[in-house]
Amino acid sequence: TNPAAPDRVPGGSSSGSVMATAGGLVDFAIGTDTGGSIRLPAAFCGVFGFRPTHGRVSLDGAVPLAPSFDTCGWFARDMATMIRVAEALGLQSRQAATELKTPKRLATPSDMWALAAPSVRDVLTPMRARAMTVLGEVSAGEVGMGEAGFNGEADDAPLNPDGFDVWRDVFRICQGAEIWEVHGAWVSSHTPRFGPGVRERFEAASQITSAEAKAAREKRGSITGTLDTILSEGVVLAFPTSPGPAPLRSDTDASVDAFRADALSLLCCAGLAGLPQITIPAGTLDGAPVGFSLMGARGTDRELLDLAALMTGVTGQP
Repeated sequence: TNPAAPDRVPGGSSSGSVMATAGGLVDFAIGTDTGGSIRLPAAFCGVFGFRPTHGRVSLDGAVPLAPSFDTCGWFARDMATMIRVAEALGLQSRQAATELKTPKRLATPSDMWALAAPSVRDVLTPMRARAMTVLGEVSAGEVGMGEAGFNGEADDAPLNPDGFDVWRDVFRICQGAEIWEVHGAWVSSHTPRFGPGVRERFEAASQITSAEAKAAREKRGSITGTLDTILSEGVVLAFPTSPGPAPLRSDTDASVDAFRADALSLLCCAGLAGLPQITIPAGTLDGAPVGFSLMGARGTDRELLDLAALMTGVTGQP
């Protein structure tokens, strides 16, 4: 059950972890994020959720799904706990860092915001303004993140020159090909009985050709280069975590599939390029939570967490 909206789905394969956290059973919980299974459930259940830079947190002992996408992230109800978990998992404090990529500019790409419903954009407007205010304070040296040179305005230039349907398809093919490489032999020999949705995705993965996978991986390299260029010089992307609140449990399969496709358009960016992303609870719509995301360059995990902490009123070390 989604503790924040019992009539709606909790979302994602890490839904057990997020339900325990959002329901107050635990202070925090770890989970995996390959395609969005930290970020989306966190947004759906009204808690903080973090996907680290790919490879930043060890996956030793975890069963792989798609190794070049798999990450270990975590959920918590407050940013002080999020930062304590980060330090327990080895993400250095700012004082210990030697080459910090301090945020310098906020980007709010118009094409990413257009993927969310207008009502969602309205709910997220105060958090967007808060992000700009905090970076302005950072630039002025009023809070302890160093000089940032922020000009007080957000850049809303489009992010994606190809269209998100293209990036989403690249994600689907690259992820599916890896899943079949890892699990295909076992699935073929044991013919397990999968549930709906999972069954169809394994079948689709089994049909990806080597030529399709090769082309998608080449395109993935180009996408990664695009994002690396945009996020250089301390740029932070701010955008809706999902196109809307969690689907209702009563929604049709077709409706949920359409929502999932739209959500993957927003979620695939961090996965394709191996970038860190945090989702922040940012209000409710129709009685259900919606999330606001920050995404930065690879390796800026702690900087994103610190920025989110400042946006939510947490200062100093917890």
